[in-house]
Amino acid sequence: MICGIGVDAVTISELKRLLEGPDDFASYTFSERERSQATMQTAQKLAGCFAAKEAVFKAVAHLIPDKTFDFRFVELLRDKDGSPFIASNEVMADVLESAGVNALHVSLTSEQDMVLAFVVAESGT
Repeated sequence: MICGIGVDAVTISELKRLLEGPDDFASYTFSERERSQATMQTAQKLAGCFAAKEAVFKAVAHLIPDKTFDFRFVELLRDKDGSPFIASNEVMADVLESAGVNALHVSLTSEQDMVLAFVVAESGT
């Protein structure tokens, strides 16, 4: 059963500006695994990661008591075939359990200077 959806769009050029800025945006926003998988087309790949983090937050946060969590623990990785998935880690497992979410489904698309992420949160069997 669908219990949440989230969508977010990120401008690649704006993310690139943040990555090239004086603060270390990449290290406090993206996991080491996300950064290592984004070696080619870094800004586009990380824009997808950032959009997915926001979309997961929108799909899940309303389902938990505090209505918020640190989306830096959302980790978007890619299978060998390039398809995106939200990686499991201890923090996100706790958030998803609290929300009653059994699975997250993510889709990414890009066009010119924009990346869009769509996330469906699923509960039940």
